[in-house]
Amino acid sequence: MENLDGTLNIGLNPGDAKSIEELAVNQAGNPLQSIPVDQLREPLIKDMQDFLANHLDSIIQDNETQLQRSLDAPYYTHIKEDLLKQIPERVNFYLETFPVGALEQNNPDGAFNKILSKLKK
Repeated sequence: MENLDGTLNIGLNPGDAKSIEELAVNQAGNPLQSIPVDQLREPLIKDMQDFLANHLDSIIQDNETQLQRSLDAPYYTHIKEDLLKQIPERVNFYLETFPVGALEQNNPDGAFNKILSKLKK
């Protein structure tokens, strides 16, 4: 097998390689004032815990009806405990993958609600 060392620039002509620096993202300063993620993390976790406490039983029952299956009470508890353990990890995932521009300080509630709706799906 042949070994090729170097950088692969897809979609660029060899002559364009000199201007590749112009395409680089400016890491020095971001003009957007973003919301600190920590300000969203704990409220999102709490809202999801409240959502599960208030709605999980009816969601499971709706699925039981739709699938024409019935679960015993211990399964409800197991499902709830399992989902509660996953909440912090899922919140972190959505906070890390959420577009930075959507976390602008001029609309913190919008970002919060968008992430919360993704978590509830």
